[in-house]
Amino acid sequence: MAWKDDVIDSPSEKFQTFQYRGNSSSTESADRNLTFDGYSDLQPDLVIGKNIDTAVTGSPKWFDSTRGAGSGKGLASDLTSGPGYNESTMGWLNAFNSDGFGVRAGDGNGNGRWFWDRGEGGGDKYNVAAWKANGGTTSSNTDGAITSTVQVDADAKFSIVSYTGNSNNPSSVGHGLGVKPEFYIIRQYSAGNAWKIYHSHSASDPEDHVLEFNANARENNAIWNDTGPTSSVINFTDHGAANQSGQTYIAYCWSTVKGYSSFGRCMGSGATTSGYNSYVWCGFRPAMVWYKNVENGSSHWLWWHDKWNRLYGRLPDQYYTTIINANGANYTGFNASFTNSGFRVWDSEASVGQDGAEYIYAAWAAQPFVTSSGVPGTAY
Repeated sequence: MAWKDDVIDSPSEKFQTFQYRGNSSSTESADRNLTFDGYSDLQPDLVIGKNIDTAVTGSPKWFDSTRGAGSGKGLASDLTSGPGYNESTMGWLNAFNSDGFGVRAGDGNGNGRWFWDRGEGGGDKYNVAAWKANGGTTSSNTDGAITSTVQVDADAKFSIVSYTGNSNNPSSVGHGLGVKPEFYIIRQYSAGNAWKIYHSHSASDPEDHVLEFNANARENNAIWNDTGPTSSVINFTDHGAANQSGQTYIAYCWSTVKGYSSFGRCMGSGATTSGYNSYVWCGFRPAMVWYKNVENGSSHWLWWHDKWNRLYGRLPDQYYTTIINANGANYTGFNASFTNSGFRVWDSEASVGQDGAEYIYAAWAAQPFVTSSGVPGTAY
């Protein structure tokens, strides 16, 4: 089988990045509708959005079509509280549209649009990532000990999984991918708890380690019951962040697809900005990369995004960075560049390229390295 076989030729049908400016046109009773600018229409099922100019707005907000849009549904990367924190005051994502999404203003006096549509000062900049699953249509999955509700994009190997915990130890839940997931994120949303993250390259024994959306290093933790995922289920114990009786959970699951997504590991070299630190082959030109030092206890999750330069006017090899898990505005350091087949990181700081340190990444494509018809991709 040639490398180009089974490649997703048009990644924008499955995933898109997007950036826009607030203009304060949303109100408490009417949406501001935003349209994606990719090559294909995309009705999103998972949208992650962050105001990257106003620090008080905090970390990215997560909305999915399984739980639904609207006030009280967003989950923040840096919080362990229930959904909807400050949304009634600062605004929320209110609709999943046929090629974009709608945002609504909150009732805050002077800050009712800050989360999604702040227009003051020329308009705050917003960073968005969006995935398609199954258009909000779900089905019951009985593969695990707990029955789950799933919606799946089988081609892109992405699923959204919801379930109610039973506190049994061990236990499991079906994910619907049909292949072993390499990267999944679980969040209890009926009450407060931390995000729990599995990455297949987080350690030599990833089933014994967990990550969170914070600066901490990987933690040796039995939450996964020392058992990795299978092609049908995610395994876990009775840990409250994954399986507390009567509590509800949402999980986002991915696996590698040639020319579209990649989840892997690289090593830092300690090189400085005079020469690039590390190069990672993905098999596609990335649209977005998440990146994390799993050994250093003070390294945040980094987010590189291909649309930033349009608003900042920077060169293609000088991508700005934001922090997935923390409050704060945009970061100008931690540079990365995207090529037609992967990405380079340029700095030697611990969050990016510390000599000998282990890093994990999750990357999604703008275009494949080579399409199924043999057409080569291009760099920016």
